[in-house]
Amino acid sequence: MARVVVVSHEATLTGAPRVAVEVVRALAGDHNVTCVLRAGGPLTSTFDHVAPGPVETEPLARPRALLRRARPLRRLVNRLDEVIAARTLRRTRPELLFLNTVKTNAYLRPALRRRIPVILHSHELGTLASSTLRRYPLGKRWHDVRLMACSTAACDTLADETGVDRAAITVVTSPVDTASFIDLGGSPKSSRVVGACGTVNERKGADLFVEVARKVDAEFRWIGQRKTAWPEDDAGVTWLGQVDRPYAELAALDVFVLPSREDAFPLVVLEAMALGKPIVAFDVGGVREQLGDTGLLVPVGDTNGMADAVEQLLAGPDLRARLGAAAKARAKELWDVGAFRDKVVAVANDVLGATPRTKRPKVFLLKSWVAGKSREQRYRLEKIEDAGVELRYSDAADKRPWTLKPVKAVVRRLERLGAPFLQTLLATRTIARSDAVVAVFESQGNALAALRALRIWPFTRPRFVVVACWLAMDVPKFPAGRLRWYRWAYRRGVDRVVYFSPNQTEVYRNVLGLAPNQLADVAFGIDDEYFTPQDVAEEAYVLAVGRDKGRDWPTLFEAVRGTEIDLRVVCRPEDIAGLDVPENVTVLGTVDRSTYRDLTARAAVVVVATKPLAYPTGQSVTLESMALGKCCVVSDTPAMHDYLDHEVDALLVPPGDREALREALERATADADLRKRLGVAARQAVEARFNAAAMWKTIARLLGPDDVVPGRNG
Repeated sequence: MARVVVVSHEATLTGAPRVAVEVVRALAGDHNVTCVLRAGGPLTSTFDHVAPGPVETEPLARPRALLRRARPLRRLVNRLDEVIAARTLRRTRPELLFLNTVKTNAYLRPALRRRIPVILHSHELGTLASSTLRRYPLGKRWHDVRLMACSTAACDTLADETGVDRAAITVVTSPVDTASFIDLGGSPKSSRVVGACGTVNERKGADLFVEVARKVDAEFRWIGQRKTAWPEDDAGVTWLGQVDRPYAELAALDVFVLPSREDAFPLVVLEAMALGKPIVAFDVGGVREQLGDTGLLVPVGDTNGMADAVEQLLAGPDLRARLGAAAKARAKELWDVGAFRDKVVAVANDVLGATPRTKRPKVFLLKSWVAGKSREQRYRLEKIEDAGVELRYSDAADKRPWTLKPVKAVVRRLERLGAPFLQTLLATRTIARSDAVVAVFESQGNALAALRALRIWPFTRPRFVVVACWLAMDVPKFPAGRLRWYRWAYRRGVDRVVYFSPNQTEVYRNVLGLAPNQLADVAFGIDDEYFTPQDVAEEAYVLAVGRDKGRDWPTLFEAVRGTEIDLRVVCRPEDIAGLDVPENVTVLGTVDRSTYRDLTARAAVVVVATKPLAYPTGQSVTLESMALGKCCVVSDTPAMHDYLDHEVDALLVPPGDREALREALERATADADLRKRLGVAARQAVEARFNAAAMWKTIARLLGPDDVVPGRNG
């Protein structure tokens, strides 16, 4: 018996939530099923009744729906949806996740990061399906999701949007419980009653239903929630609203009409069939598949044709009886709920049987900022979970009493004497219960390295990896005493030091004295999902961005002085203090991340002029610009050798050579074809090697045991 979580986008009386109820009924026989409702509704009590496990409703459903109406806030709401999904998965710990409709796909990426097998059952078509699926792009990871569709039309849409072959998508059509309609299929009291059922909106075709009502002399009724007064001129249509027992209202109809502009496999059609109702429908989605030859199909939007078909049925009681009986028999034969439940159980057991249930390693992150802040988003630390690990944080140091000014001042003073230790000590229990610890960056790892070097338990229990940024540049400058401390702490207390350019290897081996199996040169990666080519017009300026000590502003300024190059610079004022800034240089100061991306996307050329330091200065800006598909002119420093290929994906110039830099900039700004060629190749290089997912996947591989593990058995 596996732990299964079924997620429904809502608990209204509409089709998809009622299908979700049947999914729960199907799986509850063999598994421990928990339900998660993204929004509550009248069906909540039904979910509670059929699910053996608890039924949860996501928090903040209404505020999130309101915020999503504001276009600038939609990305924020998408991220909030994923955070709530991740917390839900952490709490429920499912062995299988069943997502009913694409409107639950905020759970996809959090589930895949935790290697939870996922079934996604799509009920949507067209723009509704495409716009919802694109909120949380998966790329090639769609092949890791077991896809189900409620009809062949929904299958086609799902295949087009995900890139998954149609043959790999299982069509499990929505069901109807024909037995529950046995006593409801009597003859209507009136002889000219036409009805439709569903939420009153444009997609369901309420306005088209009104047009048909104007053309036919009959009583027209609409069963379903009417949230607005639209349409105002309703041609005498009776709007019954949401009713507890819609089947009795359906049974009172002479003719059932489906005026939907878009509907994948409408459950209400199956219910009308089960009631033996003659049906007129627009030929949308899977309706042709549902009806076969037991109903009358009309081209979508053809209200004249629909009116004629309704008149034909109203005028022919024998035809109505014949089509109604055929529809009822077809519903029982093809769409009964028993077959649906069997198929759902078969797919679920197949997914569970194909997925090895392995325990995911727990990795604790030592970091210098609070989880969720912008700096963490930049490094995309959560990508390490895609490699099958469970990522753990601690923000204990960011809570009282440690945030009180007097306490904070004392702690900072003590940490300046040695190394940041507070977060390490406060997380002792979490470290003891983790399989590995990753420190980002080196300063955060120093305290734990020392504790492990002293063989203090439980700090020696997990494997320890330090992601180093500036260490190779700083170590050769250390005083003798400080260097001895680093050699002692890192040789005895650190399992791996991760760094981002091979030129640093010599420093770590010869100066720090680390063994080869303690070193890992990893390709740095940036957030290529955020930095992706933008649909904006290129402008005729060159952009330079930087705020670290490795930028070579004097050389850059002299290279553009006296030229027609429009250079715009993003940096701190203190970075260029005392320099003679040329007239054709505009200093923009510092900008936020979104503005930085926009400036880079609009630039004709991005220039990264740097000094030949041990660490790869300018690496982030270069790779982010490449990810945006920009032509980059970069100093050819040893630290950047493995990242750039001259004349293939960038133009490289010798460090400090103002003439070569000027020549490269003038050439790039004058040649649009060159810029395009280099930009396309640059984006391809980032997608292939220099992205955050690839970087963290490589680092995740370093978290397993080696033959010799310093700090534990070294």
